[in-house]
Amino acid sequence: MRSKWEKKFPSKDNLFYAENLHLAKFLRSLPQFLLAYLKLPIKFINQVFSKRAVIIRPLVFILIFSWIFSGWPQIYNFPMKVEKAEAATTTKTWSFVADTESWLATNPAPTTTTPQWQSADGSPANGSLEMRITGKNKENLGRIWEVAGTWEAIFSIPAGSMITEVGSGSGNSYNYRVSEYNVGAAGNSGPFAFYDNTPTLQGTFSTATAFSGLVAWATKTGTAISVPAGLQASNSTVRFRITNDLATGNNNGAAVTLRQDQVVLTITYTPPAVDTPTFTDTTGTYNNDLSETITVASPASATICYTTDGSTPAASTPGTCSIGTTYTGAVSITATGTTLKAIGTKAGYTNSAVQSATYTLQVANPSFGTNGGNFNNDTTSTQTSTTTSAVFCQTVDGTTNPEASTPGTCSVGTTGADATVIATGKTIKVLGTKANYVNSAVQTSNTFTLTVGAISSSPGPGTYSSTQSVTLGIATTTGATAHYTTNGDAVTCSSTTYSGAFDVSVTTTVKAIGCKTNYVDSTAISDLYTIGLSAAIEVRAQNYTTSVSTVTFPQGAPETTISTPYNNIDSSGSPQTFGGAGTAKPVVTLYNGGGSTLTIWYNITTFTLGIVSSEYYLVNAKGAACADANCITESVTFDADTTTGTTIAAGAGNEKDLYLKTILSAVAGKSGNSTLTILGEGL
Repeated sequence: MRSKWEKKFPSKDNLFYAENLHLAKFLRSLPQFLLAYLKLPIKFINQVFSKRAVIIRPLVFILIFSWIFSGWPQIYNFPMKVEKAEAATTTKTWSFVADTESWLATNPAPTTTTPQWQSADGSPANGSLEMRITGKNKENLGRIWEVAGTWEAIFSIPAGSMITEVGSGSGNSYNYRVSEYNVGAAGNSGPFAFYDNTPTLQGTFSTATAFSGLVAWATKTGTAISVPAGLQASNSTVRFRITNDLATGNNNGAAVTLRQDQVVLTITYTPPAVDTPTFTDTTGTYNNDLSETITVASPASATICYTTDGSTPAASTPGTCSIGTTYTGAVSITATGTTLKAIGTKAGYTNSAVQSATYTLQVANPSFGTNGGNFNNDTTSTQTSTTTSAVFCQTVDGTTNPEASTPGTCSVGTTGADATVIATGKTIKVLGTKANYVNSAVQTSNTFTLTVGAISSSPGPGTYSSTQSVTLGIATTTGATAHYTTNGDAVTCSSTTYSGAFDVSVTTTVKAIGCKTNYVDSTAISDLYTIGLSAAIEVRAQNYTTSVSTVTFPQGAPETTISTPYNNIDSSGSPQTFGGAGTAKPVVTLYNGGGSTLTIWYNITTFTLGIVSSEYYLVNAKGAACADANCITESVTFDADTTTGTTIAAGAGNEKDLYLKTILSAVAGKSGNSTLTILGEGL
């Protein structure tokens, strides 16, 4: 059964917590410290004043002074306490100079169980930690001695830090020495290893070095290793151990001294960084002033430094702004092109990355209150924009673009929200502008069409029994002028200018149009005013050989048609004349029932199956002499359906005879009917 000599630690898992137990260790070493220093002066006094010490007195003085000047013995040096790092990369150093922990063994009990600090033995650090264990077993019972020990230090890395490397390279080394070794079996210096808090081995800086005898001072170095990602989280706890398996003793006894000196380790880590600040709005284009709230997610208590002049904020001392303004409330952005930059900073943290946003402030494109269309008067449109306090520059000629060379002031165009279009075919062009803003794009409205409103006559077209006073009116259009004709000519804006009511005493077509400069003309009207009969006109139809029954115009009727044949040509010869032989007789007798004036329009379609050379008519007083057809001399072409108006002046009760004469151009050899249409109105 092997006996084990182990190093026991006064903590929960037999681990040496270098940072937490230094006070306890110091107090534990205090009696030994006092005892050692009290013994020295007592021995000194005793030897100096003893007669037997005369010879050695000089030697004692030399030894004491050389000891003093070579460096006082160090029982324990408190572990260095490293503050949280403020730079981007920081080191935390563990200088394990000495240890007063006891090395304990179980069987057999060691003669010496307390490490002793040695001086003046040539160690690189003015002394080394010595563990001397002596024991013997002369009975040769086959027991094997083993000296083993573990030194450990535990570090908690600041919350949020990223451990990137643990070094044992240049300047990060430890020295070891075995000064006495008289055991039979081999031993080793033990590895220098890195553990997590489990503890589970994560990496080895230097491996064990075997030795079998006395070993001179040597320095062990190792290559720096990277910390696994799993140990790079916040508040990671890491352990660093030197485990020594020094020797196994022989049966005759053993004496082993281990000295390890100046173990220095560097932990490289990045302190936690403040989260990058965030803004209410990111880089972009906006149509109004902005109020930017700046926040940092973690830590919430971080200080925010910001600038708006393009410079980069900084905090050379974390937690205090060295460049920029300390954020206390929302930041106003009132000018285009402003760049807002911010960092988060806090003591014990790495400054955050710089957050930056550039804001373009541009006037929102204006909207038209009235966007083109058809109108009968000058039209005003009021423009708007979602940009507060925007200024509008406008033109209404349809071609010129408004401008604002200095934002906020119009250099081309009229200033104001309202624009009035006074000419047809024009558009409104508008530009929005504001000081410290980018101008809006020029907006162009749809086309405005200005048309004179509808013109009308009053009392309006229709049949009337008396002369009418006609007036013209134009709806809605201010400043428009009416023009008209009553003679049948087409109406234009050059026709007679309407200045007041005019009379229509006979059937008349009134044509009128509305006009205005820079407007589209109104649609022309053509209103027929028919002046009807005040009493019935008796028509007595007659022809050369046949009497026709009486036809009477109904009251207000404008016309009547006599369709009874008044001639039947069936003889031979050319030319043939109807109504040309013997005493002429009227075709019809028109009776004006007492009117003073009779106006008739007649249209005769003759011989629809024949060929007509010429036609003549005569309107004569009833019974007046007309010896023969030679007195019917008024020429007219009836076969073209021409309406001829003849004004007959007759007294009350008079009758008028209508004579007709038709000459054929050739022998027809046919018979046909001719229709007489009489249009009459009387006053």
